[in-house]
Amino acid sequence: MEVRWISARGRGNDVGIKDRKMTGIFLDVTGRKNAEERHELPAGEMSHRVKNLLAIASGLTQITSRSSASVEIMTKQLTGRLTALGRAHDLVRPLSNGQGNAALLGDIFTVCSHHMMMMERSQGGSG
Repeated sequence: MEVRWISARGRGNDVGIKDRKMTGIFLDVTGRKNAEERHELPAGEMSHRVKNLLAIASGLTQITSRSSASVEIMTKQLTGRLTALGRAHDLVRPLSNGQGNAALLGDIFTVCSHHMMMMERSQGGSG
């Protein structure tokens, strides 16, 4: 048995219930409801991912603020860390249409090591 979604629109008179008259239409909205349900799963997943990204950005901001001597240094460090995170994401994300594969752990380590080395140089050797 197939379940269908129906939307009813009409006018009627409920006074006395007996011999009531009603006029209106019934619309089959099953297609619309199915489309809404198909959209809800990716929308929920997207919301979850955005919240995760904001939590990561917040954590990086807190970590960076603890080791920064000035706002300028913090800005530079935080920008560098976010850039490195973006590069690492590009490495682990499989590419669409057969354009390539995800990177190996060694590739990610290389990108992160390069970032750390650049940060040390910009701070005059301190971590």
